[in-house]
Amino acid sequence: MKTKESIQETAIQNDSKHEVKHRITVWSLIKNHPTISVLLLGILATIVILVWKNIENDRQKARTITLATQAIEANQIDLVKMIAKPLVWSIRSEILRGNLEQVNILISDMVKEKNFRYIHIIAPDGNVILSTNKSLEGKPIGNAVDSTLLVIESRPMALLSGKILVVTSPVMGVDRRLATLVLGYETVQLKLQ
Repeated sequence: MKTKESIQETAIQNDSKHEVKHRITVWSLIKNHPTISVLLLGILATIVILVWKNIENDRQKARTITLATQAIEANQIDLVKMIAKPLVWSIRSEILRGNLEQVNILISDMVKEKNFRYIHIIAPDGNVILSTNKSLEGKPIGNAVDSTLLVIESRPMALLSGKILVVTSPVMGVDRRLATLVLGYETVQLKLQ
């Protein structure tokens, strides 16, 4: 009679022989059928190449999007700076005439244009002379604008803060600074379809 242990031992030996036979059978299948082996290897190589090309295309697409976004941002900055120059000239001439009502109409009409969020005219002492946000008028600008942008002396300067491009430009009189123009422009983001 066989004991329980000897039956388990025989079963384990039979399982290991079956595994060895199975491994030998798969290897012998590959060895005895080279056409199937080459076909499987070709399919595997095709899958690897397709996956690699897909990854490479995604990288190229990301690089292209990054370059396009940077170019769009640079163009928007240049555009708003160019818009600020003639606006400053108009504001300067009206401030020298003492016609702040005309400046108020000008900035109110300008902020109605697409993507313009706010326009402030700030006195040299930091108080808001005119603004499209009427609650700021007569008050110090405080933290609403980076203070380094308010001390520029010659040409428009830009700072990108999130989606808002802040452009400041001095409004200069003959011998002194009359005010500082601050434009808030919402940049256009690149959208993928």
